[in-house]
Amino acid sequence: MSDCVVYGYISPYGGWDIANTLTLISIFVDVFIGGCIAFLVSRRLSSDREFRNYYIKEVCEEKQKHDVFWTRLEQANISPSEILAWFKQRNMSTSALMRSFKKRKKKISSVFEDYVREMRDFIDSIEWMQSQGNNLSHADINRITEFKRNHASIFHDVIAEING
Repeated sequence: MSDCVVYGYISPYGGWDIANTLTLISIFVDVFIGGCIAFLVSRRLSSDREFRNYYIKEVCEEKQKHDVFWTRLEQANISPSEILAWFKQRNMSTSALMRSFKKRKKKISSVFEDYVREMRDFIDSIEWMQSQGNNLSHADINRITEFKRNHASIFHDVIAEING
């Protein structure tokens, strides 16, 4: 009779037995479960990265729209009614982006919320400025520029939060 050694077990029957079969089945089951776990984890990480990339792209597009506006304002190539319309449009767009992000990611800091609230307050002041006449004074333009300066890093902060 020949002895067969499998994982330190010497089979008295000299061949394949039930213990060897169970060991082999156990190995296949472990490999299958490990593969499933690896697939699900990689898919979740990929989905999370796609989510982050989408919102980063949206925030970058908002930043570009802001940059174009600030350039037009500095060149005095914009009317008071366009300024008000632009702020209202950006407020709605930023609010929608914030709500969408909040639905997908439950926690979000107050960076976006503070910005939207301050933009609403600023819109109210622009409406008041516009009611005073057709042209904005230098003081009004300075207030708008101060708003820009106070919120210059908002988009960088939001991108950092998305990546965080």
